Amino acid sequence: MAASPSTELQGARILVADDEPGDLEVLRHLLEDQGCEVLLAPNGEVALSSAARGRVDLVLLDVRMPDLTGLDVCRQLKERPDTAAIPVVFITAHEDVDSLVRAFEAGGVDFVCKPFNPQELLARLAARLRMADSARLLARDNQRLHRRNRHLEGEVTLRRLLGHSVAPAARAQATAWEYNGLVAESPAMQLLLSELDPLRHTDAHVLICGEPGAGKELVGRTLHLGSGRAGGPFAVLRCRALPTDVVACLESRTRALALLCGIGAGAADLEDKDAGGISQAEGGTLYLDEVSRVPLPLQATLARALRSGTIRPPARAEPLPVDIRLVAATRCPADELDRGALLPELRACLHPDPLQVPPLRQRLEDIPLLAKHFAGRIAARLGVAAAQLTPEDLAELRSGFYAANVRELRQAVERKLLEVHHGVPTC
Repeated sequence: MAASPSTELQGARILVADDEPGDLEVLRHLLEDQGCEVLLAPNGEVALSSAARGRVDLVLLDVRMPDLTGLDVCRQLKERPDTAAIPVVFITAHEDVDSLVRAFEAGGVDFVCKPFNPQELLARLAARLRMADSARLLARDNQRLHRRNRHLEGEVTLRRLLGHSVAPAARAQATAWEYNGLVAESPAMQLLLSELDPLRHTDAHVLICGEPGAGKELVGRTLHLGSGRAGGPFAVLRCRALPTDVVACLESRTRALALLCGIGAGAADLEDKDAGGISQAEGGTLYLDEVSRVPLPLQATLARALRSGTIRPPARAEPLPVDIRLVAATRCPADELDRGALLPELRACLHPDPLQVPPLRQRLEDIPLLAKHFAGRIAARLGVAAAQLTPEDLAELRSGFYAANVRELRQAVERKLLEVHHGVPTC
């Protein structure tokens, strides 16, 4: 009877090295039934070459092989910086103490004896993958703490030199994106802020839902600028720019992965000045605009990167560290996400309670305040005196926006100011 699939094994890339073709086939079928990607090596040389070529999550290694033994292969893997952290589980037909001691001394973390019990083997591999993920997360957290300590030390020095001023880049970004002017007096927005506030004090990845133009990106920036990552970058990836045919076309998959990582050809062609991927968001926040537009295979890659703390960009030998906070935004309702628009593995990485940004028609009380706020900022940008919006103007704006959004409200206010100051008729 086939073993039940294990969550830890699904998507894992496992290298199996054994000089017995029959054993290789048995292990391949067993692991592929669990959703693993299996690499086969009939000898030690092939095993070393396969481990060096790409990501390997675990090595299942026969102790006795011709030429290079399993012990030799394990020692060489542990000597190489790029493969030293890969857990090695030995397969052995000898359970004597001397053989086991030599296996552990070579760097192995566990062993299974031939003939092996499939359920025992899978349980051991799943446990070792969990431990390896935990070790990577711990190492990533230690690196993050080290970087944060350096940042805090620098911030303390900067405050002393500049009279306790906040980070200039964060202040400029807050002004540019109107962080200080977030209008939220309506009950719907007050509820959103009450849900957002506790998230500022965590590093949890967050999902933001809302209609187009509701202000999802502003909410994402508010979350970033109020968090411990405020001194880091806020990179935006417009997911509509990602190729969709990543399964059928290798070139499209390579380009999509490069855009997600923020490297390579095409990554510099994105429209937004602060656009980018994981590398641009290092130490800060990556905002995915319309995350449901990310192809499902790429969603799986992103989920694994968030769990493991690394991602391997195309045509790069070294993995890219993933030290980001992910803020994913979508116009899709939550029930549509549950029906397949968002991969369960990626959804599990996000905070269980999404932030729901209310549309303007559900916060009509905010329209006069928003209009006055926009009028002041637009007038300053145009270099004109701030025009006072009359009660008639506000009534007109309010009556015309039951189904519109904040972005369109701002455009309407700008048209009104142009009409007042320059005689430009409102279209």
